[in-house]
Amino acid sequence: MLYRLPVLLFCLVAACDDDDPTKPPPMPDGADFTIRTPKIDDAVKRDGAGALTWRGGVSLQWRDPQAGGYSGLVVSLDGERLISVGRSGWLTGRIAYDEDGSLTGFEDRTQSPLLGEDGAPLTDPDAMDAEALALTSSGYLVGFETRNRIELYASPASAAAPFALPKVFLEDVPDWGGFSTVFTRADGRVVVLTEGARDAQGVRGWVEDEGLFWLATGEDWLLVDAARLPDGDIVLVEVSRSDTGRFDRTRISLLAGEAIVGGATVAAAEVARLGPPLYWEKIEAVAARAGDDGSTLVYLMSDSRGSWPTDIMMFELSKAAD
Repeated sequence: MLYRLPVLLFCLVAACDDDDPTKPPPMPDGADFTIRTPKIDDAVKRDGAGALTWRGGVSLQWRDPQAGGYSGLVVSLDGERLISVGRSGWLTGRIAYDEDGSLTGFEDRTQSPLLGEDGAPLTDPDAMDAEALALTSSGYLVGFETRNRIELYASPASAAAPFALPKVFLEDVPDWGGFSTVFTRADGRVVVLTEGARDAQGVRGWVEDEGLFWLATGEDWLLVDAARLPDGDIVLVEVSRSDTGRFDRTRISLLAGEAIVGGATVAAAEVARLGPPLYWEKIEAVAARAGDDGSTLVYLMSDSRGSWPTDIMMFELSKAAD
């Protein structure tokens, strides 16, 4: 990989003096968009978090409260291109790294609206609640909540095409708890998990051509995303409420890829946690790839709330305890 020098817009020193984690950092005077480093405790950068070792990050902030809100994430195999989707549409750009391979910048930012099946931009907020993103051999699958559905996009500029799901999978899925998690198994089959549909066995999921399966997990935790690792296993992200009342507690777990088959009830093993006072934002999306040196790199993306920053953070995942 060719590492490029980052093109960053740093905040003014005076604007960085506000360290209150419950408030968004103020925007620099006259700026509509800025890039900073994420507000994460030095202990995480120094010591890591469980099986995760800090490898850098950037924090994107818009003045417009309607911007941001990205909830699905794809990073190219070479690590250079990022594609994300959320309630404000598509975000694409190029990730920059330093000479050590740590994430330091975000360049060539492009934003575009989500299109409906008629090719026109979506305007109904209930129809725009995009929560998941997965790259398949046919294009990009986007999972939605509120109006629960999955759409297929040939590219971010294309019109949506419906992706059929079985009726048994769609039964009793709450509007707020639709399709927050979409990924592909190592054999290419699509896997979908709901955020809020729980049966006696656990969170309801579906494997293409194989039928339903279930993820056993605690009721206090909401599954918000998952991604396939280079070795075929799955990394999951779940969130729960902390004492702040917000979903800013995050746990990262690993699930054996071969365990995900129709009819199975599966359980993941926790490997890391993030949350107050070390980190205060809600994680919404995850992506993974292999590093040039064979390491496993995991990208986490936070959800911005109104003018709050969107953090893109990279960690190296250690599976030595397996």
